Amino acid sequence: DCQTKLGNLSISDSNLYKEINGHNNYIRVLMAGRTLNLRFSEEYQNHVVPIEKMLKSWQLTLNNTALQTINIDGSGLAELDRPIIEEPLTWQSFTQQGSHYFPVGVEHIVLGYDHLLFLLGLLLLPLTIKQLLYLVTSFSLAHSVTLALSVLDILTLPVWLIESAIAASIVYIAIENIVEFRKYKTQTSYQTPWKRRLFLTFTFGLIHGFGFSFILREIGFGGSAFSPLVFFNLGVEAGQLAVITLVYPLIIGVFSLSKKYTFSNCCSFLMAILGAYWLLVRVSQ
Repeated sequence: DCQTKLGNLSISDSNLYKEINGHNNYIRVLMAGRTLNLRFSEEYQNHVVPIEKMLKSWQLTLNNTALQTINIDGSGLAELDRPIIEEPLTWQSFTQQGSHYFPVGVEHIVLGYDHLLFLLGLLLLPLTIKQLLYLVTSFSLAHSVTLALSVLDILTLPVWLIESAIAASIVYIAIENIVEFRKYKTQTSYQTPWKRRLFLTFTFGLIHGFGFSFILREIGFGGSAFSPLVFFNLGVEAGQLAVITLVYPLIIGVFSLSKKYTFSNCCSFLMAILGAYWLLVRVSQ
């Protein structure tokens, strides 16, 4: 509790901007449980944050409770507020602001083991390229919608709930694979229920989109959410397509070498165990 009048917080950052062309640095200032995002560049190397004015506009006071709203596990994410500096959106600023987020999106899908496992589970049923494109498009459209809704604060859901639902989606797809394989003894008589999978993939894609949004909300978006959202989503799509392009021919090759589904059954069984473990861990947290 401050007994004297609060002043302004001055932040300066002059590192790297002249040495590295186009470098941007994003700093998050936590005040009374709210987050203020500041973008530093060669043009903007100094920011002045009017603490008292902002606390009054938020109708908040500095106290220990407010300062403990962000937890290490990512729950209780602070609300993201608009930055001090508003910049007009031009093509140059659009690409400069967003280009940093493209590799973040690629990394998030490539290293996001739960998202990847869900996608790989879809490939464990025999699919033609046309059917695969339908499923991937359905998943992409769905997660793009909820990613935008969450990042723009139109619709947000608790982290633990979404993470648990993602684990549940993995378990469901794995069990459905196993059940499907039991209906047919050989591949020659098998018919993939890809139209039903199309609906399921879209539904689960909505859930995974919220999961994608948490990393973007955690990083923050500097001056505008639009370009980071677009580039991050493009990165996710690129990483997703890269993984499928590499894995799909391998799985098709395995299918062609065997008349039975031993490989897919074993993979689905392991997938179900992992998904169930993640589900128990995330629900119990």
